[in-house]
Parts: sequence; C-alpha cells; structure tokens
Amino acid sequence: MFVGLTGARFSGYDAVAIGMAEGFVRSKKKRDLFAGLSRLGWTLDPAKNKEILRGYLSNEFETDVAGRSDIRRSLETVRRLGGGGSIEEVERALRNWKGDDPWIERAIASYLAASPTSVKTIFEQMRRGRLLSLKDAFLREWNVALNFCRRSDLFEGARARLIDKDSRPLWNSAAPSAVRDEEIERYFSEQPAKTHPLTQKISAAKID
Repeated sequence: MFVGLTGARFSGYDAVAIGMAEGFVRSKKKRDLFAGLSRLGWTLDPAKNKEILRGYLSNEFETDVAGRSDIRRSLETVRRLGGGGSIEEVERALRNWKGDDPWIERAIASYLAASPTSVKTIFEQMRRGRLLSLKDAFLREWNVALNFCRRSDLFEGARARLIDKDSRPLWNSAAPSAVRDEEIERYFSEQPAKTHPLTQKISAAKID
C-alpha cells in the first residue's frame, strides 16, 4: 500500500526483500545472462521450458539482500504509514511523519505532489484487489487505466510536469477527503474496456 500510494522507488534488493522477486542480477551481468538463454535446451513443452528457465536463473541470480534494502530497513515505518483503514488515515500519518529517513521523505514528497483523486483510487484499487487472481488484477488495472485516460487530472498532471513544467497542477480536488465516493466508482467501471480488443486478449490469456 505504501509503495502504491507514494510511488516510492525501490531496487532489486527491495524486490527480493518483499517477495516480489526470487532474486536479482547485477546490470553488469545482464548481457551474459541473456546470451545464456539462447544456449538452453528449449523444448516444445511449456511446462518443461519453465523448469529449464527456473533452473538456469536460480544459478545466475543473487538473493542476499542483508543490509541493502531500503524497504526492509524502514519496514516498521512503512507498515505504520501505509496501514490505515482509510485513505484519510493514511494521509494524516504521511503528513504528520517526523523522521530522518531520506527514502521515506522522498516517498512522502511524491505522495503529496500527486492527484488526490488518483491517490484515493489507488487506495481502493489496492484494498479491493487483495484477493484477485493475477488475470483479474490485470483486467482491473486495464479498466482503471482506460477510465483515467477519460478524466482531466491525468491531462492536468501531464501539463504541469511535461508541457508547461510549472509543477503547479490544478487538481479537481484539493485532498482525498474531498473526492466523492461516486467519482471513485467511475474509475472501476468496466464499460470503456468491454469493446477494446486488448480486453478480449487478456480475458483469453492463460495467466497463473
């Protein structure tokens, strides 16, 4: 929740620490790693190929993140700041945080600069998506993305950051608490995605 709301940047060490990845490969080894893929004994059996790939990667990647993960080092703070039962509780915690952790400080600054509507939608997306399958999570993400493309905050953010570069976006709402619940529900509407060809491709894909 904390990472989703703040857009906090994290490294390969962090990805392993939170279980998002099983290991990481240093950038200087990337070329050799990809070259090795072409030398593997691939078959026509997808299940066998998965075993081959997993075995190859398990010998190539690193898993030791001790002392090198920002998230693990700040985990107690991250859980406290992102653990509120509502977006209003989380916002109060983020605004009232006092500390000297540069990583946390940068994450909170990113949150405070974001669209309140986006923040509240992401909170709901994270809360509602806890028990979704991977396929359903992709479909939910696709629906939300299409709905965001139809709303003005996206364009206002692009204007302020990329076009005029004044870093002074005029959001539709001043704070998440000012965003009406019915407005948030519009972002979860499946209507825009129903006729889009990519929706059918995601729905038909075998994702596990």
